[in-house]
Amino acid sequence: MADMSPHVSTVFKELFDEIKSAKRQQWTITNYGLLILGAIYGVRHQLPVEVTHLQSKLKFLAILAIATAVLGSGFLLRIQSHMARSRCRLDKLHRTYFTPDELRGIGLIDEEIWPAPGSEDTELGVLMELEVGHGETEVYARVQA
Repeated sequence: MADMSPHVSTVFKELFDEIKSAKRQQWTITNYGLLILGAIYGVRHQLPVEVTHLQSKLKFLAILAIATAVLGSGFLLRIQSHMARSRCRLDKLHRTYFTPDELRGIGLIDEEIWPAPGSEDTELGVLMELEVGHGETEVYARVQA
């Protein structure tokens, strides 16, 4: 293992913190987006459909719902792209400062991180793993660069 200088160690820690913060932002955007869409749905079903002067309000709610979905998806994709770049930088630090045996010992060798190129898991360039156990469900998404 190559000795990691203090500034490289700081970058290593900051990259971990960056990914953690980005994941938190993704969940916040998702939760607020769903809250807004739920509120629009609730208001929509409180308005009577047969009243003609409310048609413009219904159209406004439809436009607001579409804008919420499009903007929310755009923000989520932008954060996902940022996380993928941070993860690539973190992987480069792993390869530079840790031996393959050390990485294998903690489960961070390339074969365990990414499936083989051309396998069915990478046909779309995105790997989604669903893990279910003891009443908990977690989904891990990784973009292969």
